Amino acid sequence: MTVSGRRNLVAVLAGGVLLASCQTLGGSAPTVHKAGSTLEQRRAVIDTCQVQALEEVPVAYQVRIHDTFSFGYPGYCRGGYYSCYPGRVYAQNYDPDERLRARRFNACLRDKGYALVTLPRCTSEADIQDYKSKSRQPSLGRLKCVSGEPSLQSRWTRQ
Repeated sequence: MTVSGRRNLVAVLAGGVLLASCQTLGGSAPTVHKAGSTLEQRRAVIDTCQVQALEEVPVAYQVRIHDTFSFGYPGYCRGGYYSCYPGRVYAQNYDPDERLRARRFNACLRDKGYALVTLPRCTSEADIQDYKSKSRQPSLGRLKCVSGEPSLQSRWTRQ
């Protein structure tokens, strides 16, 4: 690779990093929405629906074992042609019912008149103050961003 090719590659990679960092500064957030609801009501319905989903679909962690054979580096082996050597062995915990529990959480929200939506996070101080100045959540069409909403871990938003 020539020197100018390397410079171009570095410039492209740096641009990608800058774009990615801009996305994470603002980004979007999964939010529970119901026009006219208060922050306390949204927090309470999240707690209620998470408990209900956990009661209906309890956590049942399982262990998945991964092993590799390698030729020079983990994960590569051609049996018989090259010599294969034992690679890494590792265990991973996972919950096979995680998506079902998230669907039950979402159904509980819907039954109570709420919706799980993804909205942009407010980035300017003026937008943050404007959102927080409202004691009740406006209709979805009137929301341009959210701030200070209860955070939802991704396990509750997977469908």
